Amino acid sequence: MYPPNFAELSPDMQWRVWSSQRRMKVLREFAWGLLSLPAIAYLTIPVVHNWVDVRFGATRTVEVATQSGTVAELDGPEAETPVDKETIGEFGVTSPYDLERTHPVYGEVQPHYGVDVGTPIGTPVYVPVIADDTAEVTCDYQAGGAGNFARIKSQSIPDYELQVLHLDSCTPGIYSPGDIFGKTGQTGIGNGPHVDIRQKDILTGNYIPPQRGYVSWIVTSKPPATKAVPKDLKTRVMESEGFSLAAYLDPVGVPTIGYGATSYPNGKAVQMGDVITEKEAEELLNWHIGQASGAVDEFVQVPLNENEREALIDFTYNVGREQLRHSDLLDKLNDGDKQGAAAQFDRWVHADGVKLPGLVTRRAENKQQFLTPPDSKSGTDFDQLRRQNLDK
Repeated sequence: MYPPNFAELSPDMQWRVWSSQRRMKVLREFAWGLLSLPAIAYLTIPVVHNWVDVRFGATRTVEVATQSGTVAELDGPEAETPVDKETIGEFGVTSPYDLERTHPVYGEVQPHYGVDVGTPIGTPVYVPVIADDTAEVTCDYQAGGAGNFARIKSQSIPDYELQVLHLDSCTPGIYSPGDIFGKTGQTGIGNGPHVDIRQKDILTGNYIPPQRGYVSWIVTSKPPATKAVPKDLKTRVMESEGFSLAAYLDPVGVPTIGYGATSYPNGKAVQMGDVITEKEAEELLNWHIGQASGAVDEFVQVPLNENEREALIDFTYNVGREQLRHSDLLDKLNDGDKQGAAAQFDRWVHADGVKLPGLVTRRAENKQQFLTPPDSKSGTDFDQLRRQNLDK
């Protein structure tokens, strides 16, 4: 027996059926609303977001393998881009970085993201990598453009991917300092033998003007003069900041991610709900350490030894570039009063008016390292210092 057609029911029965169906629809929508409330609260209310992350492990502490050696951070002329007709080693720059260059073959205005160096066919090209580090080279081919080209990711240059175009040969692999990975050719589109060297920001994916030190390193095998960021400084920053894949609120309510980052290289602030990978977090760490070291080198007007510079880089990473610029610490340091500058570390232990034990420990580390002579660096036991402050 089949149920009757709705149209065959009496008006009174039709009303009852319609009313029953309407009530069920309202109940279903109400139930779905109740089920959705936790998800909506998690996404829109920071306090709920943080509680869920901590309670159920969405924000987790992980161990990220750090790179060996040092970061080859360029300084002064080495950090500038080569100009037209400049000599790099034995070879001349035939076409500099120029976003409005007229293409030598097509005759059209096209951006040129690299620096062309006029190396003869067969000239070797070298991996840019510091002792004890390695570099990974991958090779590819682009018809009608780059020809044979290489992508280089060096442990010594973690912020950038370097590219070398128009090669005659390219051999992929893992390389050590001084190794040759390819030779100059005339593949792709060009008007003569040369290499086109490009520098790409790994975090943003954008090309930047290639820096002189890296271009010369690839062509001559000679490492540039650098202001290196030592591995132990990077490790201390990681340990002091902690780590989270998901954005969380710091003690003063600022959205933070990775190793204490509150902003991205493009200037965008971290937002609640942001999630990054472990690799992205380390790239972000490298970028912010580079920004902190650049601020120290720019604002400090007196000579610094290695320990003084490292202490100031860690301090600046934590408090920010502008805070260093306008600090009494910097004023005293530039006036030649290093003891007075060291005493200023003790003042930077509050967040939103609240004295935090973690900042007390970190400033004690900064102060002790700042006052430790370079030849006594091994005597600075930061682990012991942390334990002493935690026991207070």
